[in-house]
Amino acid sequence: MNNLILECKNLNKYYKQATENLLVLDNINFSVKLGETVSIMGSSGSGKSTLLHILAGLDTKITGEVFINDILINKLSNKHLCKLRNSYTGFIYQFHHLLPEFSALENVLIPLFISNVSINKTMKDKAIYLLEKLGIYNRHSHYPSQLSGGERQRVAIARAMINDPQLIFADEPTGNLDNQTSKQVLNQFLKLQEEFKTSLIIVTHNLEIANSTTTKYKLLDNKLTLLENI
Repeated sequence: MNNLILECKNLNKYYKQATENLLVLDNINFSVKLGETVSIMGSSGSGKSTLLHILAGLDTKITGEVFINDILINKLSNKHLCKLRNSYTGFIYQFHHLLPEFSALENVLIPLFISNVSINKTMKDKAIYLLEKLGIYNRHSHYPSQLSGGERQRVAIARAMINDPQLIFADEPTGNLDNQTSKQVLNQFLKLQEEFKTSLIIVTHNLEIANSTTTKYKLLDNKLTLLENI
């Protein structure tokens, strides 16, 4: 049985410029197992967020292949790609991207609305459970403008997990938080990830965050390198 949730093969990314194409990612090959936590380190501008967006199917203008659950995603139509992302993945941005006109609880439930899932008691209980585990259920009726940065990011984490994804992509998820809040949010997130056996790919420039994952890579000079313990 194939225990890979994600695999990319011979992945290259170019940006078109006036006189020549700029190479951003050079022949990337790697895979992620079910339940595995993976960090991708790199300096600002190294291309790590670009790589994450490609792996999540948010950017399909590449050469090479990206598979999620053995499905070649970069050849799918937009309709089928959206369905696959909703079925198998969650995404946590550096900026939470909560909808300001909805409460924290409603923001968590949004992926279910998008999937045309009927919001029943079981679904609401799941959202409440996630918010409780993240320590912010007492803020469930508040709107994003009434929440702190750490609280907003906790809501974004709960939203990413509401569909029971097999794989979560996280783009510097605590990058805008102070050090203490960052540690609290990350620890709560990793406990939920372990509880639900969700695979995780997180991009970061923070070594402490990278060391919290089981597998570490570094993106440097357009190439991805597996790191030993650091």
